This record gives sequence, structure tokens and C-alpha cells, in this order.
Amino acid sequence: ASLISVHLIAWLFLILASLIIRRTWQDKPASAEGMRRSGAVKDILEGDASARNEFRTRLLNQNAFYWLATKPRQRAMWSWTPLVIGVVAWGWGLWKIGMDWLNPGMYATTAIILGVIYKGMIGAEAARRMLEDRKIGAMELLLSTPLTVKEIVRGQRLALQRQFQLPLLAFLAIGFVLMLAGAGHHDIGVEDRKYWIATGLLAAIVFCADIAALFWTGMWQGLSVKNPKQAFGGTFVPIVVVPWVAFALVMTTFGLLPRQMQPKFNDATPAIALWFALCLLADLGFGFWARHQLLTKFRTAAAQRFQPKSSWWRKLFGIASQ
Repeated sequence: ASLISVHLIAWLFLILASLIIRRTWQDKPASAEGMRRSGAVKDILEGDASARNEFRTRLLNQNAFYWLATKPRQRAMWSWTPLVIGVVAWGWGLWKIGMDWLNPGMYATTAIILGVIYKGMIGAEAARRMLEDRKIGAMELLLSTPLTVKEIVRGQRLALQRQFQLPLLAFLAIGFVLMLAGAGHHDIGVEDRKYWIATGLLAAIVFCADIAALFWTGMWQGLSVKNPKQAFGGTFVPIVVVPWVAFALVMTTFGLLPRQMQPKFNDATPAIALWFALCLLADLGFGFWARHQLLTKFRTAAAQRFQPKSSWWRKLFGIASQ
């Protein structure tokens, strides 16, 4: 019965697709009613024609690429989505579990998840505009205008600042409140309280450093790779994943050493310092490298077409890509 059902459903969808594609493969002009609905939705999301014109003029007066990178205008609203979902999740947790929901583990989990989500969003958004413009050839046209590379970078920074500044400030404020709430919780002892507060403050510093590194790395990846997945991976992994992997490897290595060779740690300070140092090293290393590449090779990367590149092992053995 299961086999027959799967076959019937598959054949049904194949027949429906064959019938539908005959009427949908061509673009059709929008009807008057469709255009009216589309215009009404646009007015709600971006304001009426006069408001859109005022917004466009204001951004163009600051930086032309700023206006281009801000389109569509309502994109900034999506930056609040993680916080909204977080508030809903916390409301559900308090309703379902009660006061037991308020514990240091939940505070730390909330801050970590929101932080990782925002890092991913910023890394993806930093690469998006560059990648899209390069794929359609618009970046070459931009470089033929009086816009300089520094002005394009500044426009992208202003666009990201407009989109994420308020949500990130709200997130940092929430993180500070969670840190204080955890420090005052009865499950946190007097000795552990200083590590809790120190880790929270260092995590805030790392978060800000990660954002700066993601900005430069994301822009460079958007210019140098051929699809969004590669751009996101090349941005997110070096800045966010690599430090944690390196930290885990170092700590695992210490744990596998013979007992007499293991370093003697009286508290968690060395581990926290190691994690903080690895995160900053990744931010400084990858961030400054991407910044240098972006400012010195922007025009070359923007003008080149997507061509296959030699894999790392081919480069290692000096084998040219075919």
C-alpha cells in the first residue's frame, strides 16, 4: 500500500506539473488589480511615493552605494527577528516551566544562541550586496563611476549600521542584564561569580571584534567567491568556528597529556584567557587580511569573471588548474 501510494502521488504531481508548466513558463504582464495590491503592500512597507523619494534623496546625499545596499528598505526590519523569537521563547518558557526557567544555564544559552545568529546574519549580509552586484555585472558599472573603493566600503558600512545597529545595541543590553541576573543567582557561588562576570564582559568584547572582522571578511568573500554558500562559509567559519575548534584542540591536548606533564591550573583563568586570545587572534588575523585584500585588490576582484580556481592540494603541489 505504501509503494502504491508513493507511485500515485509521484505520477499525480508529474501530470500536474506537465499541465501547469504550459501556462506558466512565460512572463505575463501584471494585471491592474495585481499592480494595485503590489503598490499597496509597497506603500505599507516602504512608505508612499513622497516618503520613498525623500528616503532615496537622503541616502544618496550621504553615499550612493549606501542607498543601493539598503534596498529593499524593509530589510532592516528582519534584523529584529532573532530578538522577537527570543522574547516569544522566553515567554513560553516562563509560562510552561515557571521560575525554574530563570537560571544561569538558560541565561548563557540565550546569549550564545542570539550572538551566533547575529554573527551569521551580519556575515551573510556583508557579502550579499557585493556578490549580487558582481554576478550581474553591476559592480563593474559602479567602478566606472566617480565612486572610489573607500566610498563603496563606507556605503556598505552605513547600510549594515542602519540595519543592525539598534538590534545589536538591544542585544548587548539584554546580554548585560542576563550577566547581572546570572551573577546574582543562588546557583553561582562567590568564587564563581567573578569568572561569570569576567567571561560575560570578555564575550561582549569578542562579539564586537567579531562583528568588525565579519564586515571586512564578508565583503571580501562577496567579491572573491561565486555563490552565497561559499561566501558565508568563508566568512563565518574563520571568524566564529576556527577559534572554538582551536580552543577545543588545545584543551583536549592538555587533557591527553600524562598526568605529570599536564599543566597545573588552580582556576579557570587560563582557559578563559586562552579562549579570549584565540578569538582576538582570529579577528585580527582574518579581519586585517580581508581588509588589506579589499582595499588593494577591490577593482581586480570585482572585474574578474567566475573562473575555476585551483584547489588547495593542486596549489600545494604546484599543479595548475585545468
